Amino acid sequence: MTESATQPRDVDPETVRSILANTPPGGVTVLDVRQPWEYEQFHLPGATLLPLGELEERMGSVPADKPLIVYCHSGRRSAAAASLLAGRGHPGVMNMLGGVMAWTGATAVGAPQTGLQYYRGDETPEEILALAYAMEAGLGEFYECLASSAATPELAETFSRLAGFEDKHKLMVYHLYKRLHPESATVEDLAGRATAKALEGGRSGEEILADAKSLDGARSALELAMGVEAQAMDLYMRQAALAKDEQAREALLELAREERTHLRSLAVLMDRLGQAPKAAPA
Repeated sequence: MTESATQPRDVDPETVRSILANTPPGGVTVLDVRQPWEYEQFHLPGATLLPLGELEERMGSVPADKPLIVYCHSGRRSAAAASLLAGRGHPGVMNMLGGVMAWTGATAVGAPQTGLQYYRGDETPEEILALAYAMEAGLGEFYECLASSAATPELAETFSRLAGFEDKHKLMVYHLYKRLHPESATVEDLAGRATAKALEGGRSGEEILADAKSLDGARSALELAMGVEAQAMDLYMRQAALAKDEQAREALLELAREERTHLRSLAVLMDRLGQAPKAAPA
């Protein structure tokens, strides 16, 4: 995807979705050049915030060893940013036409530090996976609570099913953990280390419910779950970009890849309802 140093490439959101779906997490840089309050409302998972007004002085912080997708609200600011980056010799610059106004894929919410309070930055791979296990467990308990208080049997059944998914996700995290200790690691060992009280993606249950427009059926429950999985993928990718230990970084990217798989599974369930997910707010 190497481009001319002076000619960024305009790409539509469908192309961006295809690139992100077919590129391993960490293989492409996604740059959000809007303002912090816009980023906090919603952003593409794993996006780095770098407002256009700060780009000139902070350009050295943008990785130059991988393709770069730049976006904003409508495509105007990102076009300027893409030209600036390409003009300074950054290879593989792509500007997403239409910005988030044209984007209908999964988004995340929150400030750039959302969820990072659970990380020090120098975690071992074991610590990373223990925290991931705790977050999966916390989300499963959250879904069980929602199931027990659901207004309809359909909603209760959907949340119970989502809680079951989290049991499978915990098993996935355990398999990653066992790779580190193939002879001795047990589920009990990992569960004993998973002491953090956190939900997947680093947001509280109250914050998740506050963003839910309604909880009146299977579709709304799946939309809530898709938002959580997108948030989790976003958190792992942001943390991977900050990780100092290469093994820990790889563990975080592996978790991000798994969250992307989970998100696709939920999309399949959504399709089975015969309805598409709602578009992201613009």
